[in-house]
Amino acid sequence: MVPTLNIGDRLVIEKVSYRFNPPQTGDIIVFEPPDILQLQGYSKDQAFIKRIIGLPGQTIDIKNGRVFIDDRPLKEDYIAEPPNYLWQGPVKIPENQYFVMGDNRNNSNDSHIWGFLPKKNIIGRTIFRFWPFDRIGLF
Repeated sequence: MVPTLNIGDRLVIEKVSYRFNPPQTGDIIVFEPPDILQLQGYSKDQAFIKRIIGLPGQTIDIKNGRVFIDDRPLKEDYIAEPPNYLWQGPVKIPENQYFVMGDNRNNSNDSHIWGFLPKKNIIGRTIFRFWPFDRIGLF
């Protein structure tokens, strides 16, 4: 998630609101790895953190280093650099699934590799960084 998050950052994760309101594009979430990653050796207890890029029912495509949602370019002033990889899209996100990506697109184990994230895997959303002190702030 570099440059948004760095190794050693300490975060507050809120776990209640998604029971009442669905996740939104841009939310930075913590989640259990999906089944495909557990089959590859990741533990269910090994939390991941990524940004929600696409919601159920939306169509995602990546062309010329830009992410498109329903044929509209996504404004992404938070990424380290544009994605530079082969993409087999567009893809429509199924019900109760999300498309998540890291902000360091070219070095992120995310939906562009392993597919959609089931809603049931979401633990919560990042709301606040409290360490280091010089980077304290809300998300």
